[in-house]
Amino acid sequence: MSNDEFEIFRSETDTENIGSSIRQDTSNNPQSSETVVLTFKPTVLIIDDDAIVRDALKLTFEKKYNIILCENGESGVENVNSNVFAVILDIKMEGQNGFDTFIEIKKINLYLPIVFLTAYQDIKSPFEIMNNYRPFGYVIKGAESKQLLDTIESAINYYMQISKNSFLVKALQSKNMVLTELRENLEAIVETRTVELTTTNKELQKEIEFRQSAEKEIKSLLLEKEIILKEVHHRIKNNMTTLQSLLSLQASTQKEPTAKIALNESVNHIQSMMILYDKLYQSANFEDISAKEYIPSLIEQILGNFPNHRSIKILTEIEDFILGTRELQPLGIIITELLSNIMKYAFKDVNKDRQISIELGTTKSTSAKQVFLIVADNGKGIEMSMSLENSKGFGFRLMHLLAKQLKGNLRFESSNGTKFILEFPFEN
Repeated sequence: MSNDEFEIFRSETDTENIGSSIRQDTSNNPQSSETVVLTFKPTVLIIDDDAIVRDALKLTFEKKYNIILCENGESGVENVNSNVFAVILDIKMEGQNGFDTFIEIKKINLYLPIVFLTAYQDIKSPFEIMNNYRPFGYVIKGAESKQLLDTIESAINYYMQISKNSFLVKALQSKNMVLTELRENLEAIVETRTVELTTTNKELQKEIEFRQSAEKEIKSLLLEKEIILKEVHHRIKNNMTTLQSLLSLQASTQKEPTAKIALNESVNHIQSMMILYDKLYQSANFEDISAKEYIPSLIEQILGNFPNHRSIKILTEIEDFILGTRELQPLGIIITELLSNIMKYAFKDVNKDRQISIELGTTKSTSAKQVFLIVADNGKGIEMSMSLENSKGFGFRLMHLLAKQLKGNLRFESSNGTKFILEFPFEN
């Protein structure tokens, strides 16, 4: 404030009637005009770093109120006491500014009214200041002194009204303290929990990275295992091909019919296993194969060894279900043996309507699921007195042993030809 502004401000103050008593409504009825005259002078705390402004304000208020003058925010905060009923606070000051001083005073006395007295050149707009800090009033330096006097009188009346019910004030202050403590405790809990969650998150991240690394290593090992298994199956197939070729060569040089037949049967058995291993080699799964993928190829390969197979009608009904290699290998040898015997013996002296039917599927009994194989022909049949278990023929005894390996039962019926029925338990 300039010297000229100060003189104008002082002259207006001197001519103002500021000797009137502070009146306060003591009735519960808002329409009542009953008032009381205060017998003491409330204290007004003035905080401004401009000495001229402080002196002018003192002249304005000292006839009506006790005055405490402070030249900075720190001193103003220190002088807040129970006798102070209102505060006039400059905003732009050296050191602690008015906003920070406002916050510090409110920490001491939440209900103490504070009026901002500031110049036009302050950075923040009045609306922004009122909205952010909620002071009791906002007066521009250089305005009429009556505006500031009325504002302070209203502030003191407001504070007096609050002070009438000190119990309520204390209760509210106590509640505020409790809420503040709860808030601080909550903030401490949140901070602690945040640290815990951060630590847990880091540990989880490490676990995820470890699992990703382990998964990557497992995938690499699985790929390596797949390559090794394919190589093993490939070598087994090559070895079987070599063995088949050697047995075929040896059979072709045999003059003894019995030996030649035995060698050719061994070639057929190896051939059934070769087909199985070929399917395994082509499959992504080295342990399980669909029956419909393996059995038809096997049937076609076996029948192709007999030149007269085109004169025989072949009926097949193969269900699509998965079997493991432990079941498929003995099952393949049994089918090979049955079809070979039918092609060699069943149609001797039978020249018309020759037929072979092969049926493979699953049934579900009350106890467990079973696989059934039915291989039938309409040939001349075999003697019912013959037993698979006690047969002297190698082929029948082999089929009986393979059926036991499958924990199943192989039997035959002879009526309008021969029907072989194999049943064994199946888990999928």
